[in-house]
Amino acid sequence: MPLAGLPFPACLQPKVLDIGAQARQVGVAVRAFLAVVGNPGLRRLQLAWGGWVTVDWAYTVAISVFAFSRNGAAGVGLVTLIRLLPAAASTPFTAGLGDRFPRRLLLVLEELIIGLILATTAIVTMVRGPDVLVYALAVAQAIVSAPFRAYQGALLPTLAQTPDELTASNLVGSAVEAAATLIGPALAGVLLVLAGPTAVFWMAAAVSLVAAISVVGIPRAAPVRWRGRRRKFLEEIVAGFTTLARERDVRLLVSLFIAQPFVRGALNVLIVVLAIDGLRLGNPGVGWLFAALGVGGLVGSVVAVRLVGQRRMASWFGVGLILWGLPLLILALQPALPVAVVLLATVGVGNLIEDVAGFSILQRIAPDRTMARILGVFEALIRVTN
Repeated sequence: MPLAGLPFPACLQPKVLDIGAQARQVGVAVRAFLAVVGNPGLRRLQLAWGGWVTVDWAYTVAISVFAFSRNGAAGVGLVTLIRLLPAAASTPFTAGLGDRFPRRLLLVLEELIIGLILATTAIVTMVRGPDVLVYALAVAQAIVSAPFRAYQGALLPTLAQTPDELTASNLVGSAVEAAATLIGPALAGVLLVLAGPTAVFWMAAAVSLVAAISVVGIPRAAPVRWRGRRRKFLEEIVAGFTTLARERDVRLLVSLFIAQPFVRGALNVLIVVLAIDGLRLGNPGVGWLFAALGVGGLVGSVVAVRLVGQRRMASWFGVGLILWGLPLLILALQPALPVAVVLLATVGVGNLIEDVAGFSILQRIAPDRTMARILGVFEALIRVTN
């Protein structure tokens, strides 16, 4: 068929700039963000979310440094593995508690238990206790921390008043996560220089306590009512998977979502190889290229403001997926430093757009009575594929 006979894609057709429409969209976004800030529940939940991400990154840095000082690179690999596998295996079951009990209560208990584990770790390292106990506490911390995203993600839609407020909340959450991802390792780095891993563990325990206090102030939501017969233990474990299998739209969305952490895991290796062997930047170059992803995330938070008020969220989700894959394909063809920085920043933009659009869709279409279980399976799949 001649190309002249094909319709030109509507999304690529030139459009006359409608100043009034742009102004209205900005107004919708501003009102949604103000609503998020003015909503005590959402505000406190975002504070707790930022605290959790900060603690998770700071603890990961500190426990990795501790393991390296004791057992070298093999120790770092070991502590990573023993934290990853139990957390991934337990998340579908522990996240399901969010469909049986008040999610607010579960978040408070989780933060308090994490704080206790971290304080105990600090004491053990301070008195030079056995390394095996520190590693056992690392496993416990990973298992307890794993369902936080599921509880938080399931609670958030019950606190948002409108779909636009939900989208704005997810955008704020992504921005908070980006900031905490920088703050956590930075704080850990400073404390490691000044006092060592023990100080990081104490700091992380204190932040966990602050996060728990923040969640306590969230207004009580309607109690979660369990529907259906009581399940046997094995049925409880697989309930998240069976729920996901029944919900066709949710299953499709999660399947597409999982492509991102799979590529991210490969990208983590690619960046190291590219920086050291490809671009000859040495070890510092690894940090520079990872920083490009972070810069892209900050730019993406500005671009993603356009998602607030949008009804075609699936199109934006597709844009995020494309921005994850296409830059890496181009990078393979042209691995030069300026090109690599721009392309990795583009991946960062796509990552934020995909997260905001994808989670907003998931929280709209997934049934509330099974939301925590679905998010638990999703989190487990992310941990396995990343």
